[in-house]
Amino acid sequence: WIASAPDLARVISTFDHPKLGVLKDSAIVNQLTQRPTGIAPKEGAKSPVTYYGLGFLVRPNKEATANTIWHNGRLDGTSSMMV
Repeated sequence: WIASAPDLARVISTFDHPKLGVLKDSAIVNQLTQRPTGIAPKEGAKSPVTYYGLGFLVRPNKEATANTIWHNGRLDGTSSMMV
């Protein structure tokens, strides 16, 4: 492993509070979660299209103030998910 659970918690908390997190720059957070060009939600879709930003899955949430952002992974015998 290259990061501890507290390290991962610090990184993921950056998405809620960019200036208080380890990245300290909302422009970086925006870049990590930006929708890739060419992947637009379908017109009239009832739910937004989930997409993969730069390392994080993003599900736009029209009813909340923020998107749902997560990353998951696994190695033999383990798995993890950060939301």
